[in-house]
Amino acid sequence: MLFDEKSCKLFLVNLEGQQKGFILCRHMCNLWRLLHDAVLLEFVDRSTINNFVLDMYREPLTDSLKQQLQEMIKKTPLGIVKQILDAWREVVQSEGQNIRDLNKKEPFSNWLDNIMFFDNELEFFPKELLTWDYCATGYAYLYELFKRSSCN
Repeated sequence: MLFDEKSCKLFLVNLEGQQKGFILCRHMCNLWRLLHDAVLLEFVDRSTINNFVLDMYREPLTDSLKQQLQEMIKKTPLGIVKQILDAWREVVQSEGQNIRDLNKKEPFSNWLDNIMFFDNELEFFPKELLTWDYCATGYAYLYELFKRSSCN
């Protein structure tokens, strides 16, 4: 790939001699990661997962579920809450468009358990109450609580 000197400076590539103006293949992975992260920071609204789920997974939260999520935020380290939110988003991106029998009341935590969490990291997660019905609203509420707590 050929870049002008100004473009190379944007990627902090130190080019010398005959390579001046060239980006080598070994730089592509880092360039892609930089671009990917920049796009995520700028354009992705991390506070919602509504675009990834069917309408049936956007039921309003019950008061008891809100209370359990509030307790979780108080008792779980924020780093773990961030990992849970990231895993939640990852699960929903791959599974949120699949139709499930909501009468079975399948706990969403079953899907989080498939991701590498220690038992104590999901200790305060509302495992029984948080089903796929509340997937999107639960995520948005937990994200809001997380943001509030991390700003304090």
